[in-house]
Amino acid sequence: MDPGTGQVSLRGQFPNPDGRLLPGSYVRVRLEQGSSGNALLVPKQAVQRNAGGQTYVSVVETRRGEDGEPEIGPQGAPVQLAAQRIVALGTSLGNRWLVEDGLEAGDEVIVEGFQRAAPGMPVMAQPWQAAAPSPAPGEAPEETQPGMDPEAAADVAEGDDAQP
Repeated sequence: MDPGTGQVSLRGQFPNPDGRLLPGSYVRVRLEQGSSGNALLVPKQAVQRNAGGQTYVSVVETRRGEDGEPEIGPQGAPVQLAAQRIVALGTSLGNRWLVEDGLEAGDEVIVEGFQRAAPGMPVMAQPWQAAAPSPAPGEAPEETQPGMDPEAAADVAEGDDAQP
């Protein structure tokens, strides 16, 4: 492994009945390196760094009373507040980060508007939809990560479980 680039050189042997690969050819291969059942994927745009260099995301928390029950606001809905969570990031997968620690399944991550959502500030969460990536001229559109359900990829902003 090249520590500067993270690139790994491997040698493999596999059938090539059509003769599409010639000796000495270079190919780009995606291999499953492992899976983590409790890891979560979040959009890269939701991840921020604080002054100390730690990575964090803004999340929506429900204010709870002393009895542990959600506090209800004047409109009859639970009071939701912005909060920050320090997260440990793993691999970058397309336009998402693999979050290894700091979030739990079901956490609502603020993807847009987090600049206006200071910790403790009331927020009104709405589902987020990722914009379809527009490929650069002459490039093919990015594919969904191998082994990942395209529906699950759209729900990562809500902290659903996902596997790389």
